Amino acid sequence: MKPRHLEPLFALLVFCFVILMPCPSRAQSKPQVPCRPLAPEDTAETPAEIRARPYCSPVEPVNCEVVLVYLDQLVRVQREKGASVIIVARLGTGERATSLAWHRLDLVKDVLSNYLPNTTVVTAVGQRVKGYGQLEFYVSGSLLYVLRYKRNLNINCEFG
Repeated sequence: MKPRHLEPLFALLVFCFVILMPCPSRAQSKPQVPCRPLAPEDTAETPAEIRARPYCSPVEPVNCEVVLVYLDQLVRVQREKGASVIIVARLGTGERATSLAWHRLDLVKDVLSNYLPNTTVVTAVGQRVKGYGQLEFYVSGSLLYVLRYKRNLNINCEFG
C-alpha cells in the first residue's frame, strides 16, 4: 500500500506516460483482458465473474445513457482499486477547437467529482486521432475503455 502523500506524484507520472504514449487505435482495440458487451444488462442471474469484467469500448459514438453506464462502471472499478483516474481527450478528424476537448473533459470530471469526491481525477488533452473524437479512461495506469463522440459534438445532458 503506497503512502497517501505519493498519490499526486504517482498520478503525475502516469499522466506524463499517457500523454507521451501513442493513442489506442481501432486496429489496437482488442482488450488485454476479456470484456463484455454493454447489452444485455446484468440481472441477478448474471455470474459474478461476468459482472467483474469491464465493458468493451463502444465502436460508435455514445449518447447520454451510454455515458452514464460507463461512468457508473468507472466509479465501481475505481472504488474497488482505490486508485487515481486519468481521462485523456483526443480530438477527431475535422474537429478544430481544442476547447471542445476541454468541455468534454469538464463535463465528465464534474460528474465524477460528485461520485468520487476523495479521488484524484487527472485530465489532459492528447494527440488528435483519425475518426471520432474520444475520451480515454485509465484506472491504475491501465486503459479501462474509450468513449467516442460525434464530430464537433459534446454530450451535455443531465446526470444524476
